[in-house]
Amino acid sequence: MRKYLLKRLTFMVLVLLGVSIITFVVSHVVPGSPAAMWVGPKPTQEQLDAAIKELGLDQPLWVQYFSYIGNMVQGDLGVSLRTHQKVSEELSRRWGATFELVTISMLIALVLGIPIGILSATKKDKPFDHVSRGLSISGVAMPVFWLGMILQMVFHGTLGWLPLQGRVDSTVLIDHPIEKISGFYLFDSMITGNWPIFLSTISHLVLPAFCLSFAALAVVTRMSRSSMLEVLREDYIQTSIAYGVSQRLVLFRYALKNALIPTLTVVSISYGVMLGGSFLVESIFDWPGLGRYAILSIETNDFPAIMGVTILFALTFVILNLLVDLIYFLIDPRIKTPGE
Repeated sequence: MRKYLLKRLTFMVLVLLGVSIITFVVSHVVPGSPAAMWVGPKPTQEQLDAAIKELGLDQPLWVQYFSYIGNMVQGDLGVSLRTHQKVSEELSRRWGATFELVTISMLIALVLGIPIGILSATKKDKPFDHVSRGLSISGVAMPVFWLGMILQMVFHGTLGWLPLQGRVDSTVLIDHPIEKISGFYLFDSMITGNWPIFLSTISHLVLPAFCLSFAALAVVTRMSRSSMLEVLREDYIQTSIAYGVSQRLVLFRYALKNALIPTLTVVSISYGVMLGGSFLVESIFDWPGLGRYAILSIETNDFPAIMGVTILFALTFVILNLLVDLIYFLIDPRIKTPGE
């Protein structure tokens, strides 16, 4: 186990270094002047020269990269060219909004997708199976921006049930200020008893979370269905049924655990995909998270902010993959050492 963890941690470091190199090079070779962004509108040549020296842009690219990595190891992600604030501070203010949205979306996909997939497998080629497979295909094929706008038109514009944009109602926030503990409004408002904020956050989460979860819901449903069908064809399942063991006991005690193992892989991958999908969803629903922050940074060629968001997302993804491998070890007794 120790050797395996050391190997995976080394792999994580190499992945992060690779991501940082690619992002750093691309962000520095695209057209645009970081110095002009730093100085502001209508800069003089003297101001540009001073900004280039201050930002270290007069140094070779490899020197700039190793200087950035050295600062990053110490927790310094640089200063945003657009806002002139530390990137680490801006990320800390926004990460909670994005990870709350993505986590709730992943929970929606799991809570709905696994039961639908299992039920679809037990009712193979029946009407419920055909409907669930059709929804799965539409979930994978449907563009997220189109789904988001449809949800806004129906549930806000036509029915008026849910808010259009934002993370929480501004008037509720003024009357009931939230005490930020974890950055997750649902968790913070619940443990502090701030129920107006809790209810407002839920109402604002429904549309963007469902929009973001729809593709993952389709993937989880299809994977759960195919895994369950494969497990149900195993000899030990057929033998249990032949001996008269109840179908419910066979399904939930023996088949379900083994069927969930392949689905577990989809969870980590889908979470990473949803982090990328949050860029569009946050823009559509005006969600104040990292995705919206990254888009504004890309539009203005704010490479320190772009680097910060990319490194944070990459770190999250590799940590999730490590956790999934360790969970494999816990739930599958056939695996004595992860990675064998």
